[in-house]
Amino acid sequence: MRGYKIYLSYPDDSVTEWVNARILAIGVCLNSELPEAVLTLIYSGIDVIGWLDAPGGQQYAKEGSFVTWAERYISPTLHAIDGEQVKAADLYSARCGILHVSSPMSSGTRKGETREIWYQFGGGTGGHALAVTGKELQLVVDLEVLERTFRDGCDKFLSELKSDSHRFKKANERAQQLLKWGMGSIMSDEEVEAYRADERAKQRP
Repeated sequence: MRGYKIYLSYPDDSVTEWVNARILAIGVCLNSELPEAVLTLIYSGIDVIGWLDAPGGQQYAKEGSFVTWAERYISPTLHAIDGEQVKAADLYSARCGILHVSSPMSSGTRKGETREIWYQFGGGTGGHALAVTGKELQLVVDLEVLERTFRDGCDKFLSELKSDSHRFKKANERAQQLLKWGMGSIMSDEEVEAYRADERAKQRP
């Protein structure tokens, strides 16, 4: 079986590079009036950035790292259109609904543990068509406010991250696992065998 090799560049600050690319993508979708794509990029972005800044030993994004990051960098300044502060737990629930089933509804909202978040954008409101009788009223968040709050939160996060060398080093090392683009090519059978031999040599005591 042939393999594949890729030649990548590794910037000194992969975290900032990734965050800037994500913010750029969100802006493109916002300007193109693609609100669900904006939500997907923001919520998955919090997943990734929360994981980059999570305690050592955490291999994957989890609810805890999402909520911790959102509590610090999003929730304090994010308010619904009626002025109510949006809790990090409600954001995580909204994240699950959008990423998993393309809906404001999630297991948390169905159990009554969190509030549904609906969205206002371009003169319209994004929600769902099911009846809400007996349920607590939804939070309605302006999409452009959410985007701006995420962007400001990223700026604050990067500033704090770069002021703490240990924290920055850990996050940057994790960022090497993120998807990167480079020049790739098929490996010859000889190159594959040489690679495997080198790996076996590394494992010898």
